[in-house]
Parts: sequence; C-alpha cells; structure tokens
Amino acid sequence: MTALAERAPGFETKPTAELVEEAAALEPWRAGWDRLALARRRPFCAPAWMLAWWRHGARPGCRLRTVVVHQDREVLGIAPFFVERTKAGLARYRILAAPWCHGAEPVATPGREREVGALFARALAGADPRPDLLEYEAVPEESPWAEILRDEWPTDRPPWLHRDRSMPAPFLTLEAASFDAWFSGRSANFRQQMRRSRRKLEREGAVFAMAQTEAEIRQGIEAFRTVLRQKWGVERGRDVLSAWIDPMLAEVARELVGERRFRLWTIQRDGQPIAAHVFVAAAGEVSYWLGGYDKGWSAQHPSLLAILAAIEDAWQSGDQRMDLGGGPQAYKYRFASGERTLAWTTLVPRGPRHWRTRLSLAPHQACAAIARRVSDETKERIRSWLG
Repeated sequence: MTALAERAPGFETKPTAELVEEAAALEPWRAGWDRLALARRRPFCAPAWMLAWWRHGARPGCRLRTVVVHQDREVLGIAPFFVERTKAGLARYRILAAPWCHGAEPVATPGREREVGALFARALAGADPRPDLLEYEAVPEESPWAEILRDEWPTDRPPWLHRDRSMPAPFLTLEAASFDAWFSGRSANFRQQMRRSRRKLEREGAVFAMAQTEAEIRQGIEAFRTVLRQKWGVERGRDVLSAWIDPMLAEVARELVGERRFRLWTIQRDGQPIAAHVFVAAAGEVSYWLGGYDKGWSAQHPSLLAILAAIEDAWQSGDQRMDLGGGPQAYKYRFASGERTLAWTTLVPRGPRHWRTRLSLAPHQACAAIARRVSDETKERIRSWLG
C-alpha cells in the first residue's frame, strides 16, 4: 500500500490516495466505502458485493489494485480496480465485479469527484504493473469517471479514450401511490395473465418467498443455481457458476440480508425450484442481477411473477426505483417506465505500449462498430443460428 500525502503535524491533512493490493487492507475502509455506495445509490458498488466477488469469482492470476482516497480517516472515494493480463500480455485494469454485473464503478463524495479522480489517476499511473488499458464496463452513460481519469492522468498527453459500445437498461420508477395503483395501469392482458398464472401456480402448491433466514438463503441459493443450469444448459452452467456462485451469494447475504439489501426471490413447489431471482438494493435503488426458471413451468410465466413479487415488495419497502438490468429483452418492458444507457469505455494511457494496446483492441472495436449498424432483429437471428 502506498500513500500520496502525509499528515502535517497540527494541521488537517490533505486528501490522501492509497493504492491497496491486498483485500485485508481494505477492511479499515469498508464502512466508509459502504456509506459512499449508499450515498450514490449504487447497489453493486457496495464492498459486500464487490469483495465477495473478488474472493470467490475472480479468475486466478488477477491482482487487486484498488485506490482509497481519504482525509483524516474519512473515506472520500474508492476506485476498486483489479488487474489481469490479456492474452497479448497487456495489463488490463477492470472494476471489481464488473465482469458479472452492470453498474460497477468508482464512488466518491458527491461534489468532490474531480478532486478525488485526480488522486485516483496519480495512484493508478504509478501502479505496478503500469496500466496498458483501463476499462469501464456497463456503467451509466452519465458516469464521469473515464473522462476525469483522462483529463487528470499525469502525463503531457492525455490517454486515448474510446467508447466501445452501449446498451439500453430499462428501469421502473416506483412513483404511484401503491403497487396496486401501478398494477392497475398495466394493460388488461398483462394483469389477467399475471393473476391467472399466479392462481394456477398456487393451486399447484407453489410458494412465493424472499429468503431471510440462514436455511432459506441456503435453499434459495441452491434453487438459483439449479434454474441457471437449466437456463444455460448443464455444462455451461456448471463451468460458469457452480465453482463460485454459492459461496459468493452466501457471503453477500450474511452481510446484507438483515438490511434488506440482498433479496433472493424464489418460487418453489414441494422443495423443487420453479424460479429464482437475485436483487441487490441500496438506499431506495433496487437492481436486478440474475435469474432463471424451470422451463417445464414456462406456460405460467414464473420469471415474470417472481419479478412482479419483487416489485410489490419494493413498493412496500419504500424504494424509489428498480433497475431491471442491461439489455432490451421484451419482458423487461412489460414492467419498465423508462430506460437509460449503459456504456463500455476503454482508456489507453500514453507510454511505450500505447500503440501495441491500440492495435490489440482494433479487431474487437471493429466488430462492435459493425454490431452497432446491425438491427436487433438481425442480431437475434444470428444468435439463433449460433445456438
């Protein structure tokens, strides 16, 4: 860990940036980090989520390179990066948990983003290994961090900044007086379909529940893994998730479920999962992470019903907005009241490997440019052909 400012005896310190390379060294800053995530209403920026992913979901060979900015022991900002080597040997800096969620980014005290970002830039520029590229993945389009790091990077020439691609992210604002008032504004067909499907499931003995006790969480995580394997196929589900999903979610739940910030909704019948969906919350913002369902029950729309149960609960909890996650899937728009844009951005600092890095990115960026010109209908046909 390295510090970029020192305490002057008898005087208040200036903001200090520390580059943290071991997860244990982040523990003293954890409470302040969480306060910032709540202040910014960023569920996936909470240390409980990010550090659980780091411990259980990060690939071997990745190394922590997180910058903490503080003043008199008060946390002013966190840039939670880790570094991995690309196949070309380049040092690729990414945000913790970004490979597996949308909206993971640095957080800072409101109004001090530029000041804090300048210290982020200095600390990262001096990190070992030196960053060949830094990525912001699936962050809100209005996020200022890529531009701040470009502007504040301590070199004569600023880094090259490229917006790689974007994606719509539907959301629902919980503005109506109640869930019933909002639901009554949905189409008659949707209301009838949801009521009829729920009655059918309940007649079959299905139980809708949000896991709260340790036993319920354990059973809910098992249900979650089961339905995702069905969603993606047994082999892909086993390869991608089973090694880390259970301990990660269990750790997150232990820390956040008591504050209703971790919400695992399931529909089960006789102990067998029909659907399971994970949501994470922060100060009135609820973000949908991932879910799936047993295809044998698809006629009863279990995923829609599970999300609807989570929406009703969010209204009762006094939340203000539900983020339905990135992607223009049709089912999300059955709930949504609007959408925002998520952006993927790459920053390439100047240095000996600048052009080598740019060249390594060119094929991917060319594909992304072509994809932007292809209609959604054509993309769906290509996905279908590829299985």
